[in-house]
Amino acid sequence: MPRFEPFHGERYAAELPLDLLVAPPYDVISPIERTVLLARHPANAVVIELPVAPGAEPAADAYVRAARTLADWRSRKVLVRDRHRALYPYRMTVAGHQTTGVIGALQCAPDTGDVLPHEETTPRDMTDRLALLEACRANVSPIWGLSLGSDLGDRFRLESPPAAQATVDGVCHELWVLDDPDQVAAVCEAVDGAGIVLADGHHRFATAQAYAAKQQRGAAPGSSGASWIMAFVVELDPRELQVGPIHRVLSVPGGAGELVAAVSRWFDLEPCARDDETVTAVTPVASTPTRPPAGAADRGLQLVTGSGAWCLHPTSATVAAASPPAPLSSSDVVDSSLVSVALGDLPEVAVRFDHDERRVLDAVRGGEADAALLLRPVPVEVIRRWAAAGHRMPAKSTYFWPKPRTGMVWRDLDG
Repeated sequence: MPRFEPFHGERYAAELPLDLLVAPPYDVISPIERTVLLARHPANAVVIELPVAPGAEPAADAYVRAARTLADWRSRKVLVRDRHRALYPYRMTVAGHQTTGVIGALQCAPDTGDVLPHEETTPRDMTDRLALLEACRANVSPIWGLSLGSDLGDRFRLESPPAAQATVDGVCHELWVLDDPDQVAAVCEAVDGAGIVLADGHHRFATAQAYAAKQQRGAAPGSSGASWIMAFVVELDPRELQVGPIHRVLSVPGGAGELVAAVSRWFDLEPCARDDETVTAVTPVASTPTRPPAGAADRGLQLVTGSGAWCLHPTSATVAAASPPAPLSSSDVVDSSLVSVALGDLPEVAVRFDHDERRVLDAVRGGEADAALLLRPVPVEVIRRWAAAGHRMPAKSTYFWPKPRTGMVWRDLDG
C-alpha cells in the first residue's frame, strides 16, 4: 500500500479574504470562470493553478511566471509555511450534508503501492500539468482519494474551531491543522492499511508519477518530495460522499431521428414529459458546478431531443452486453456502460460530457446539440464493489461533489 504522511503546509495569511482566494480544481474551470476568479483577488489560487486559459496556447514563459509569482507570494508572506509537519482535516458542508476527510502527502513514486483509478480516463495531454509541476515544484490542489478502510473518521477529532474557512457558492470549506504526533500516526496508519481509489485527480496523479520517475532517472535535480502528492482522503462511505451523474450531449450527423432509431434497438422507449420536474429540478450556480439534481436516482435513464423525451428501459440483451466482468454481476451495471452499448451503433456521433443537467437541456433546446442522454448517479455501494473487485468503471461515470477548493493548503515539494 502507498504511504500517507504529514507535510509542512503553506496557507494564505490569516488576514487575507480566503473566500476570494480559493478556486475550483483546474479541470472544471472554464475560460469565463478563470476570468472571474482572476478579478476576485490578485492572489487568487487560479493565478498559479491555471496560468494558461483552457484551450489557449501557452506563452513560452507562462509557467516560469507562475513560479516567480509563487516565490513572490512566499517572500511577501501572502503564503505562510506552517512550523510543524501536519495533516489537514478538511470538511465541506452544503445543505446539511458534510464530507470530511484528511489532506496529507500520498506516496506516488512508480515503484510504490497501488493507487487504483475507479474509472477509465479520457485521453488528455498532461504537458500543462507537468510544465506547472516542473516550474513551481508545488502541489496547488489535492487529488481526491477514497479509502477502502472503515475507521478513518475515528482517528482524529475536530473539537476546536477550524484554522481556515471559506464559503463559496453555498459550500462551506473548513480546514484544521492536525500536528499531534499520536493522532497523526493513527490517521496515517488508517490510510496506509487500506486501499486507495482515486475519485478525482487521475491525470495529476499520473503526472506526478511521471515527474517522480524522471527525477529518479537523474534527468532533473530535486528532492524526494517529488515522490509524494498532496491528497484529500475520504472514506468510501455513502454517509460521506455525494455522487452525481455525468450526462452525454450528442451531435449526430444523421440528426436526432437516427439516434432515436439506434437507441430503440437496445432500449424500450417510453415517452415522457420534457418539462417533468424530475428532469429539470436543478438550481445551477453561474459558472460553478451544481449539486446532483434531486430525484435523478429515481428518474431512470432518459433520452431528450428537440422534439421529445423518452424514458429508457434496457432490454435483457443490453444488460448482458453492458455487464461488468466477474466477480461483479448485472446488478452492478452502470448507466455509462448501457449508453455506450447503444452509441456503439453510431460511430460518427460526437459526444460531449457535462454534469450540469440544466446546461445539458439548454444545449438541446437551443439547438447546440441534437440530443442528450441523462444518466443516473452511481450508488456509492456500487462504486465500492467495483473498486474491491479491482475493475474500472467506464470513463465519465461519476461526478463527486462538492469539490475540494484549490488554495486551502499548498504543498512545497522541496519542503
